[in-house]
Amino acid sequence: MITEIRDISLDDLDDIYLIETSSYNIPWTKSNLSDEIFKSNVLNLCINANSSLIGYCFSYIVSNEMFITNVCIHPDYRNKHLGTILLKNLLDKAKKISIKCVFLEVREKNFAAINLYKKLGFSQDCIRKNYYSNGDNALLMHLYLI
Repeated sequence: MITEIRDISLDDLDDIYLIETSSYNIPWTKSNLSDEIFKSNVLNLCINANSSLIGYCFSYIVSNEMFITNVCIHPDYRNKHLGTILLKNLLDKAKKISIKCVFLEVREKNFAAINLYKKLGFSQDCIRKNYYSNGDNALLMHLYLI
């Protein structure tokens, strides 16, 4: 499997939306995803395998902090360490632009994602009660890059 990691462009919107809707019970809308692509001060990456987009991550930057807002790998490509590859690439790019700290929220019940984030060095800050629209709690996590 040949992989390529690159910046997301508007041409990727349909593929991202397909992955989003196949992965989440309450997916972001196409408009939400488009807004993320057009925001300023972002670092948005996608991962391709065999010329097909199979995953993405969205993040935005404020001062010297990054906030990861969405990470997703197509269901057919999970458990192949592609999420790890994508996030390591994102964190490497963040270091190069002097990001000091990275934050994210993750569903308290999303053990696979929590384990991935911990493996990459993230620590839990707190629990945000009823954070998601269905009432699920979120864990706020951070990683210092300095």
